[in-house]
Amino acid sequence: MKKRADRVSQLLRQIISEAITFRWKHPHAQQITVQQVKVTDNIRSAKVYVGIMGEEVTKAEALEGLQDAVGFFKNEISQQTKLQFMPELKFIYDDTLDHADRINNLLNSIKK
Repeated sequence: MKKRADRVSQLLRQIISEAITFRWKHPHAQQITVQQVKVTDNIRSAKVYVGIMGEEVTKAEALEGLQDAVGFFKNEISQQTKLQFMPELKFIYDDTLDHADRINNLLNSIKK
């Protein structure tokens, strides 16, 4: 059986992803994907790992926008869950997409 923190992590990932895609009004919202959410065992803190497509400036602006909108995301979570404690959200840039893109480019250059 999964731990409660794992279930909450999956739920938060779903809620935050939907909020970014459909309700968050930011110029770079469509370039952001929530890769993973890690919640502490006591559900007091959550790290939200996001992938951001685009230039470095776009990535910085999008990450700053996410941090500024923590209150918006907490409100979304509180409306859709009955958590006893609202976790503190910290958005962290996940460069996995950059690594995958770099590897893909290297493989394509080898084929040529």
